[in-house]
Amino acid sequence: MLKYLTWKNLLNELKTKGSFLLPLRLFLGLGWLRAGMAKLTKPAWYNGEALQKFLTDHIDKGDIIFPHYEFLINNLFLPNAFILAWIIIVGQILCGVGILLGAFSNIALMMGIIMNLNFILAGAPNPSAFYVVIQIVLLLSNTGAILGLDKLLSHKIHYAFLVAQPEHKTIRPASERYFFLTLVFITFFSAIYSGFFIKDFNPNSIHDVGMILFVLGFISSAAFFIKYCYLIQHKIKFLVVDDESNAVDVMEDYVNENFEIEVVKATTISEAQERLVKDPNIVLIISDYNMGKNNEDRDGGDLYLFNKGYKNLPFLLFSAEKVGDHEKLTSFYDDNIHNHPIGKPFDKDKTKECIEDILVYYWV
Repeated sequence: MLKYLTWKNLLNELKTKGSFLLPLRLFLGLGWLRAGMAKLTKPAWYNGEALQKFLTDHIDKGDIIFPHYEFLINNLFLPNAFILAWIIIVGQILCGVGILLGAFSNIALMMGIIMNLNFILAGAPNPSAFYVVIQIVLLLSNTGAILGLDKLLSHKIHYAFLVAQPEHKTIRPASERYFFLTLVFITFFSAIYSGFFIKDFNPNSIHDVGMILFVLGFISSAAFFIKYCYLIQHKIKFLVVDDESNAVDVMEDYVNENFEIEVVKATTISEAQERLVKDPNIVLIISDYNMGKNNEDRDGGDLYLFNKGYKNLPFLLFSAEKVGDHEKLTSFYDDNIHNHPIGKPFDKDKTKECIEDILVYYWV
């Protein structure tokens, strides 16, 4: 794992789509961490007095526009101010660490959005409204996978609402699409509901909580809808590699008959690597191991190692030998739980079972 932590790989990370948002992620992470650590230095936060004063002041000023939220403050938040204060302190520190390290960063961003929304609902929209927009942008961009631990975590956890997913990872669970579609409806109807509580329709109004939530709701709904459309338009492709063109054609016909998925073909390792880099929609590699007819001093093991360090996509290996017979495949089963060896000539039923196992795991 550490051998991939080279300057070249780090620079390649900075060329990733959305890497320009990395400074914004670091700024936000430091902001949450600073806010949480600052509260640790203030004794008034330990016993809940500071939070109690914050809430009662805004109630007295009439800043709470939603009756239901004021009911929550009076009957839940204030009686449990001590516990809630510590939840805020710990939550802000965890948000800061998660966003900074890019570790479960999307969970951290959603926690940050929830805290900021509660500050707005409590009558303190500034600067929380701006932070909500920033965090939504970072959430939808999956920036935690850029120079972050989420890139490693995404190998095992495939849900973007838990862990940021690398841009090239085009197999995405159906539940992820439904999650963002649900957010579309929640934010849309929240915006409409907030519209009934707008007190100042002046375009220059920047303190009206109803107007702020109204605008944030529609902006968020539009952003989540765009993300939903992006997810449902992914094209799923398989890369089939064999030094015999006839074998590639046979596999293409087999895939098209059983799955109606586009096949990208390659007859050399260099060609396969090039297609893998250029086409982000490739989600599975089906490759022969021995490639003696292509006049290259490389085989399927070299392609496997390249994929392992670059994308670590599921790999179906066609070989008459066992995996253990190949030195380049020593961690074949540990690198990706969907890696499978398939003998030659290939068993159609076993091949179909392996492919279905991959698709079902990612899509369900």
